[in-house]
Amino acid sequence: MREKGRWREWDRSIWILVIVIVLAGVFLLHYLFLWIFWVYGPINHPGGYKYEITVTGLSDKTGGSNGTWIAIPLPVKLDNAQIFQREDINNRTFGIWTSYPIPINGGTMVRFSTRERNLTDIHAVFYREEEGAMNRDRELLEGMSPESAEAPTPFTRWIYNQSALEGPVTLVMIGPGIEPSPNRSILTFELQFYAGGGTVASQERDWYRLSIVENIPGNMTGRIPVRVQAGKHLNNAWIPF
Repeated sequence: MREKGRWREWDRSIWILVIVIVLAGVFLLHYLFLWIFWVYGPINHPGGYKYEITVTGLSDKTGGSNGTWIAIPLPVKLDNAQIFQREDINNRTFGIWTSYPIPINGGTMVRFSTRERNLTDIHAVFYREEEGAMNRDRELLEGMSPESAEAPTPFTRWIYNQSALEGPVTLVMIGPGIEPSPNRSILTFELQFYAGGGTVASQERDWYRLSIVENIPGNMTGRIPVRVQAGKHLNNAWIPF
């Protein structure tokens, strides 16, 4: 009788172990299936538009008594359609700065304004998902607004080899009233617009970047023509496009 009881107890333990192993196997197969589907399945993910704006060199300057503003070009589609809508830009706050869209030269810029006297650098990011049909091979269908026929200033910091094809010209604008610091300083504009990306049938789509990188003397104001440098992401690196 004692042996029979041991067998029953042993059988119960075996069944519990079998159930645990089966459940673990089901969970493992479930996650393995999800991983295979993620890697090899027809995954589609929309691309996007991201505009990173950085203006440094303001933090050691004093703003004007009537306010201070700086205007930045906005990316648009080649048919001049807006990418970032008014609700994406209007009355957004970035530290002491507030953004507004402004029309100029048949295009649109974003103006950052403040009434603070103690200025800070500008750091802003705008993002919007790409809409419509997506193809694996994406073309560059965007540019900067407004376009300018003026000769660019010699303050461009080249990202790629300067002998690469030169891009179009757009504008930045610096309002009057900024009081310079005792030390000679510059305003550095680093504007990076990214378009594309995402996946079609689990394949990464083409990805482009429009860059404006300028070191502008701190005593300059008004309209300043600047160069747009275009790049494409290829083999984990940005190359001139």
